[in-house]
Amino acid sequence: MDIILSNFRWIYGVRRSIINRVVTLEFSYKGALSMGPNFAVGWL
Repeated sequence: MDIILSNFRWIYGVRRSIINRVVTLEFSYKGALSMGPNFAVGWL
């Protein structure tokens, strides 16, 4: 039972980290679009 619980917790943690990463990418993408070319140049 403990093994199943720990696996579930690990999968849940991985899913949360992936979702957080996607949200961060989405925010930075929208920020780049709103700030325009200067922001894109700053990334290069």
